[in-house]
Amino acid sequence: MRTFVIWSFYIFIDLVVACLATLLNDQQPSVPFLATLAILWIGLPLVGLLSLLKFWLAYWLFLRTRMMRFYKAEMYKFKFPSTNGHFAWNQYLEYVMTDASAKKEAAVKAGVFVGEIEGFRTTRPFTMFIAAQSSFEQAMSEYQAPPSTSGLFERARHVE
Repeated sequence: MRTFVIWSFYIFIDLVVACLATLLNDQQPSVPFLATLAILWIGLPLVGLLSLLKFWLAYWLFLRTRMMRFYKAEMYKFKFPSTNGHFAWNQYLEYVMTDASAKKEAAVKAGVFVGEIEGFRTTRPFTMFIAAQSSFEQAMSEYQAPPSTSGLFERARHVE
């Protein structure tokens, strides 16, 4: 019901704008009315679709490797634990934030990554959210944790 009310409001505003365009033209009232509705209902969505296509073209040509390298560099810089067994970005970052053996700086940086990607979910769900999530998961698949944080020598430390 709420969605119907919102769409009805948008249509009402478009009709008001078309009526105002008609009142400003003295010659033929139907031409400016229909032209205004065509621009609002066909032209603007086409511009949005063109912008979406341009973003994804730029992402595949330029941003994909750049974002992946950034995420991977930050993972090395803050010595994130190994990504073994984690395939989804949100599960891995939650693991980093809650793991007792992870460094505090890594846990804070994981929280920053979660906030950044979730912020993109709200503000740009069809572009940057999907791009950031894909880039982070690619960085996860290529990341090799340093030996001190990978858990490889964990048993050797406790053997006496």
